Amino acid sequence: MEGVLLEHTFTHSITYDFDDQATIPEIAASLLANERFIKEAFAVLEVCQPGLEISNLRIRLSEVAQRSPLKEIITAAVVFGFQEDLEEEVPEFIKALTGIDIPDKYDAMITVVVVAVSLWGILSLIERVTKEKKAPATEAAYNRVTNVAGDLIQVNGDIVRGAITERLSGKRKRATIKGARDLLMPAKKHNARSIETGAGLSVEKDVIDEMPSEIDEQLFEPNMEEYDLPNARVSLRAHDLDRAKAGWAGVISDISDKRVKIQIDPSVPSENLFTKEEVLGPVDIQDSPLG
Repeated sequence: MEGVLLEHTFTHSITYDFDDQATIPEIAASLLANERFIKEAFAVLEVCQPGLEISNLRIRLSEVAQRSPLKEIITAAVVFGFQEDLEEEVPEFIKALTGIDIPDKYDAMITVVVVAVSLWGILSLIERVTKEKKAPATEAAYNRVTNVAGDLIQVNGDIVRGAITERLSGKRKRATIKGARDLLMPAKKHNARSIETGAGLSVEKDVIDEMPSEIDEQLFEPNMEEYDLPNARVSLRAHDLDRAKAGWAGVISDISDKRVKIQIDPSVPSENLFTKEEVLGPVDIQDSPLG
């Protein structure tokens, strides 16, 4: 990574405004959904700001309190880098994060994008369950939140919406729908008045009400389990310069000591890997449930 380097820790918090008590599985599922969407929020940020590079993401649970209402606080430490030739166009939010007194709106920026990702997932869930796209409250909330995100990131709201769709469509869509369901489920199940965030944004009751109550769990059971390893170590055991989608194999020590088939991402020149015995980097895993 070249250019400007900046490390910052964001605080992401959400509060479910209901009087009941959530169950442990509900809380656990919502926490995991928040963790996933924080990762996706940073990925969306990179799409919105070409030249921005994000690394060393460390997500930690800071607090869970269920004294009515239910509150979850998560911290996300990250290193921002900017390509050297683009330093003259470093976004305002990066400049603000280098200051001593950081405006609250920038510290809560990731929460805004997390809410946007969640609403995109709920819209996709509604469309898949009902076969329709009629969710006026959720659509209005999504447009409003993405416009707020655009103001913070210094791009048009349409660019944010395009970045979210680009990032989450395809193989990530099913997991995003499930994450959105898990994140909003405590509010839906316990008739929450709203979901409040540390960013000053609310997911109102009319949005919560539009989320389907009865969801077939088979909706979340893909033929292959898919997940990301952001920084996996891969020992290369077979190479083929002529075929990026075949002829490659290796051992991914984070998941198994067995040799598995590997496909090289089109953005990575295969000749750059041909002489290497081991590489470290992001890996998308597709694992058959039947092994």
